[in-house]
Amino acid sequence: MILYIDGCDEEALKMAQRYGAGITTNPTIVLRDRKGYGLIDTLEEMLRYDIKEIFFQIGEDEMFLEKLKDFPKEKIVIKLPWYKKAFRIHDISKKLGFRTCATAVYEERQLVTAIMKGVDYIAVYYDRMKRKGISPHEKISRFRKILDRFSPGIKILAASLRSLDQALDALHSGADAITLPKALFKEMIDISPYVMNEIEKFNEDLNAII
Repeated sequence: MILYIDGCDEEALKMAQRYGAGITTNPTIVLRDRKGYGLIDTLEEMLRYDIKEIFFQIGEDEMFLEKLKDFPKEKIVIKLPWYKKAFRIHDISKKLGFRTCATAVYEERQLVTAIMKGVDYIAVYYDRMKRKGISPHEKISRFRKILDRFSPGIKILAASLRSLDQALDALHSGADAITLPKALFKEMIDISPYVMNEIEKFNEDLNAII
């Protein structure tokens, strides 16, 4: 899957279902989009929709992870802010049958330990990197080269995207997938007026010969 929506309110879930996109969340998004909901309530609500893949961030509470053991493993990717305390939760998640995503990966040493532990995704923050004075294009490219050499099965998910230019540059840099806020997702599925003009001309000609 290449395209995700960063959100979990009703509009985001309906768009993901309609267009075949995935969903990514984090605790900040849940607080914003699902006021009064807990994490389990939010996950149950998301699973009511026909969405192929949901990225769901948890903390370091092993007991909470046990509560997820009966949820559909094929739809859920466990997100873990990536530092050494996440390693044990990652191992338990894997034993339960979940795929995992190391998130907030800024440094090559984080990437190395993510490869060591066998995560399925790494999430990089494009715009946050840029604001910290890090070149996201260069960083994603460097990550891509390391992954292609040592663990080509791990996918790079680019998040913290604030424009279509950033989203497309992330893909050009080597990201496998991007997650977009709702407004930017709507831009992505739209097309430029000159392309629409071409399509309308084809439709006019088609109607003339039907």
